[in-house]
Amino acid sequence: MPVYYNLAYQENPFSVDSIGSHWEQPTVSRPTGYPYYHWLQTESGVGEIFLEGKKIVLKQGQGILIAPFVPHQYFSHRSSIWITSFATFNGSLANEIGQLVGKSPYLLAEEQPYFSFFQWVEDQIQQQITNPAIDSIELSISCYQFLMQLSRFQDKHTNQKHELYLTYIQPVIEEIETNYKEALTVERLAEQVFVSPQYLSRLFQRFLGISTYTFILRYRLNKAKELLINRQELEIQQIAYLVGFKDASHFVASFKKESSYTPLEFRRLHR
Repeated sequence: MPVYYNLAYQENPFSVDSIGSHWEQPTVSRPTGYPYYHWLQTESGVGEIFLEGKKIVLKQGQGILIAPFVPHQYFSHRSSIWITSFATFNGSLANEIGQLVGKSPYLLAEEQPYFSFFQWVEDQIQQQITNPAIDSIELSISCYQFLMQLSRFQDKHTNQKHELYLTYIQPVIEEIETNYKEALTVERLAEQVFVSPQYLSRLFQRFLGISTYTFILRYRLNKAKELLINRQELEIQQIAYLVGFKDASHFVASFKKESSYTPLEFRRLHR
C-alpha cells in the first residue's frame, strides 16, 4: 500500500503529515525520535518497540502514539512479518496535542467496539484515493476526533476503578466477550446485573460513549474482521453465525454500514 504525505496543503489546527496501511514494517531506529506525534498500530503479526528503557510488545489491534523527539526503535517480533498501519500528525496546534492525550512520552491504545483506529486510517486513505483535493477543515476535525478517542486511554484506568463501572459495566463486558456468539440481548444483560436495560445503556454511554447494543454489535463486527483476515477458508455466512448473527444479510448490512466495506471487500483488502 502506498504512503501518502501532507494530506492538506492549507494549515489548520490538526492535519496528517503521513499515513499508510497494510505496510510490511521494516526495522526502524530513531535515536532522536520523530518530529511529529506518530501513531503505529499492528494489523497482523507482532512488533517490538523499545523506548524509555522499556520493551513494548504490540499485538494485533494494539497501537501506540509516540510523542515527538522521543528516541525509539521498533521491529518485527522474531523476524516474522509484521503488518502495520500508521499516521503522523502536524498542524498549527500540533504542539498542543499533549494537552489532549497527556504528557507521557507514549500512549498505548487498542481497537475498541466503539471506535476503530485502523478503520480511521483506512477512511483517510480512501478519501485521498477518491478525492485528493481533501477538505482540510474536515480533515482537521477528523484528526481531532481521532486524538480524542486516544485520550480515552488516559482515563481508562480511572474509569475501571469507578464503583458503577465495576458493578455494572465490567461484568456485562465480560459476558459479551465470553458469549458474543450467543443470542445476547440488552434485556438479558441488564437482568444479569439487576438493572433496567435503559439504565444499563445510560451507564455504557457515560463510561464508553456508546449504548449497550452498539457495544455488542461492534464487538461482534471486530471479531468478524479477525476471522475474515485470519480464516480465509470460512464463508461469509459461517463467519456471520460464528460471531452471533443469525441472519447473514443482516451481518453484511451491519458490516458495510460500520466499515464502508462489505465483508468480501474487506477480506480482499487484506489478501
